[in-house]
Amino acid sequence: GGFVSAVAGNTITIISGQGFNRAIVVSSSTTYTKAGTSATLANVVVGSKISAQGTIDVSLTTLDALTIAISK
Repeated sequence: GGFVSAVAGNTITIISGQGFNRAIVVSSSTTYTKAGTSATLANVVVGSKISAQGTIDVSLTTLDALTIAISK
């Protein structure tokens, strides 16, 4: 997880706790929650703090998200 620095199309860029940029790719099957209730990609904005679960690709820089929890 980390803080959202950009949202473009189906790609969310976050800055992780270690200061690394990571790309999170969302799809029509990605589910979103915010404070325990259902949310959408529109709820993910620059400055949001999110935690994503999914599959990391072989280069370890991109995560195909299954679930995204927005905490801020």
